[in-house]
Amino acid sequence: MALQWAAVCTSPEVSDENEKAPENAPCDLGRRLSGRCQWQVADDHSQGSPLIATVMKQELMELGVPEEAIVTEEESINTHQQLLGLQQIVQEGKGDNVLILTNEYHVKRVQVMIEYRPRLSLLKGLLALGQLKVQAAEEILIERDPEKWQAEIDRVYKSEAMQARIKGEADGVRQIHEGTYRFG
Repeated sequence: MALQWAAVCTSPEVSDENEKAPENAPCDLGRRLSGRCQWQVADDHSQGSPLIATVMKQELMELGVPEEAIVTEEESINTHQQLLGLQQIVQEGKGDNVLILTNEYHVKRVQVMIEYRPRLSLLKGLLALGQLKVQAAEEILIERDPEKWQAEIDRVYKSEAMQARIKGEADGVRQIHEGTYRFG
């Protein structure tokens, strides 16, 4: 699963980082970002699981993010479609600072997709201006509680399944550079 989550804000300000936060990177960040954000939570359509977008929306609301500030995107089936949806939110004038939170193994492909895909030119412009950032969720978790998360994240990243996923992501980055990637 490649978590695709974004906050589109009118200001990048954050609140006090020392407050107690949930042990969930998107919701930790959601609590820290100011209330002037439009939140996009997207899904990957995992079979038999509750929609991630629905779960994350509920968690953000429990942290005090108003329901009307949350956009759930449940139709996309891949990262490219999620980025197009995010770009649409920006085009509608709902903010000018974008933070995309995803898994560490996925950050490079998201960045390269934005840089190389002409249909994502608005996001590319924000990236060039420093108004769009792609951040690894693992960074937030480790920053908040390294004793709890570092060993667990290291363990997961050493697994055979994760190594295969990382290889797939690297192949995707190479294909985007070569112009052979299928955006779907």
